[in-house]
Amino acid sequence: MLQSGKTDEEALNATLKHYENKIENEDDEHDLYLGLAYTMWKKGRLTNEIKELAFQAIEKDMVAQRWDGNSDYRIRKKKLLELKTMLESPQPERKKVSVHKPYKISFHEHDVYYYQLPPIELWESNYDKKKYAVYSRKYLIFYVKSIYGKDWNVKGVPDDVAIVYFFISDNKPERLEDIEKATFVDCAYEWVETSPKKRSSGITYLGNWDLSIESPKGYNFTEAHPRIFFGTEKEFERIIWDYTMLDKMRQEDEMVLAIAQSLGITSLKKG
Repeated sequence: MLQSGKTDEEALNATLKHYENKIENEDDEHDLYLGLAYTMWKKGRLTNEIKELAFQAIEKDMVAQRWDGNSDYRIRKKKLLELKTMLESPQPERKKVSVHKPYKISFHEHDVYYYQLPPIELWESNYDKKKYAVYSRKYLIFYVKSIYGKDWNVKGVPDDVAIVYFFISDNKPERLEDIEKATFVDCAYEWVETSPKKRSSGITYLGNWDLSIESPKGYNFTEAHPRIFFGTEKEFERIIWDYTMLDKMRQEDEMVLAIAQSLGITSLKKG
């Protein structure tokens, strides 16, 4: 909360409000105040109110029914007493907390990039090298469908996140239209990052093209249930794994449909 630029009081109130509806019993309440007091003391921001609530939680937790017959109780009791001693001692000086600035990604909507996969023997992932050898040195083309803000890093501070789609190509793409010859990976990905320096160095810009409008194939980009993607070399290799799994699922669905049709079943219900 402090990283979003809130004052100490605002951050504390926001934290308490966030957990307000998540506390189902007294045990949850104990854990909240113990954890909160520990964190605030470490930051030099422990208030008398939270300290007192933590002391009350320690006393009640010592005799809580949840520890009846629990072999971990002795360890828990020791830790509680250590925490009480710490909270009673002078807290450290108030530590400065850096405010997180919203991250602006360098991509633009409808940008197209490509990346060449390394030789299979250099793949970082622990995949079956024989099985995936066919994808050695192939090219992955990715299309930036949209960019939006999401507070995935610091709550309350939206960083840029790009929704991207991938295509697999046998040949190096020379122009935007080459994406039409590539195999579409039917899955959306959220490209999240805190710095472009963490991206794979092999990414090359191809151009800007609105595929959903200008492409003759008329791709249907649903953006439903995107998977997280971080832009590293290992992550690019994972795209191949995802594609093979999705393709396997598609083939199984087609097989089930064919069997159903042969039996005269015209509709199937999932589940």
